[in-house]
Amino acid sequence: MIVAVKDISRHVLISQRRANGAGDAGALPPFVVAEWSSLATIEGRYDEKMLAHTGGNKQAAARLLDVDRKTLERMIKRHNISVERIRGFPSQAA
Repeated sequence: MIVAVKDISRHVLISQRRANGAGDAGALPPFVVAEWSSLATIEGRYDEKMLAHTGGNKQAAARLLDVDRKTLERMIKRHNISVERIRGFPSQAA
C-alpha cells in the first residue's frame, strides 16, 4: 500500500487502532493530528540542540549536521535560533 506523505499520521493511527483491536478506525479526532510536529519544527529543534551540544560553535555544529556552514546560517535564521543565548551571552538585538 502506498501512502501519501500528508496521510502518514492518519495511516499510522489507523494501523495502531487496528493492531489494538479497536475495530473500525473511523474518523480521527482533530487533536490527534495536531499533536504531530512539522518537519520544519523538528529540524529547528535538532539544529538548536546540535548548537547547544557544540557550545554555539557553528563550524562544529555544521560538521556534525553534515551541512555547509552557510547552510547552517540559513537554518539558524529560518528557525530564529539565538546562538548568543546558547553561548550564554545576552542577545545583541535588544
